[in-house]
Amino acid sequence: MWYYAVLLSTGIVLEAAGYPKPGNVHRLRDFKDTRFEDFLVTGLVFVPYLYRGILRGYKGIEGKKIIYGDLIYGIVDTSLKIHGGGNTCLGSSLLLVPLAVGLGKLLRDGEDFDLEELTIASSMLVSNYSTPYDAVYLYRAVRRVKPSYIKQNDVTNEYPNVWDKEFTRKLVEKNLRLWDILVYSSERDIVAKEVVEGYVKSKKTVKYIEDSLLAGLDWNEVIVRSLLVLLSYDVDTLVQRKHGVEAAKKVSEQAREILKLRNEKFWKQLRILDEEWASKGYNPGSTADILATAISLYAIKHKSSLLRTINK
Repeated sequence: MWYYAVLLSTGIVLEAAGYPKPGNVHRLRDFKDTRFEDFLVTGLVFVPYLYRGILRGYKGIEGKKIIYGDLIYGIVDTSLKIHGGGNTCLGSSLLLVPLAVGLGKLLRDGEDFDLEELTIASSMLVSNYSTPYDAVYLYRAVRRVKPSYIKQNDVTNEYPNVWDKEFTRKLVEKNLRLWDILVYSSERDIVAKEVVEGYVKSKKTVKYIEDSLLAGLDWNEVIVRSLLVLLSYDVDTLVQRKHGVEAAKKVSEQAREILKLRNEKFWKQLRILDEEWASKGYNPGSTADILATAISLYAIKHKSSLLRTINK
């Protein structure tokens, strides 16, 4: 099971290594609060927590008060403590922890499974078994990260605001489970939507990765192009929250346009785009989280020789 935990963690490191991945941290671009090396450390932090998630799924989660939340919080908190920087894993932990639990459950069942079965099972388990205490830990993780785009005066309807001092009591008393939070958030957050809808974008991206590798592209180019493809057909909600709808639409439009270019024109324009988005603060981090998840799913599917060969 350790092997599966490592496979699931590979997406964190490989996604960060793509260069030049426009707008995101990569090997030649750091942000004020996050560095490329922070993501390498974070990839290591994921392994023991995903291992615990796989074990939980394997042993059974029925009747448990906490299944996902403490693992999500643990990844976020431990990463921040070790690298000392900013948020490197809130979205990716929300995506990968349910997959770890779902993977453990399918391993317990003892039958061969494909990515469709894994992703659907992982989503359904959150729907059926997540608890208000999982939601409490998610709130704690968000508070630990302190994202600037979540405000104390945000309207959240019947759901307590993350900064509400009584958030724990309100979540438990209203029986608002992690699944309920994700469904509500999915209207404005593509990471939450990905879990709720059964990892649709991640699975499509796995297919794109496979086709690109079979066509002879190296891993770096596959990672960069995969991010652009994801951006080309959906706006990044992190960009939207920070800079508005029009900026997010512009990012998607620019991604579509650059994908039309080939060879040196592509790479030249990509470096220009990287500088432009960085100067404007356009960081498509939510899309990067989905890409990391897709790479992790690719790793689960192929299991070995990930960077050298592809199993047809």
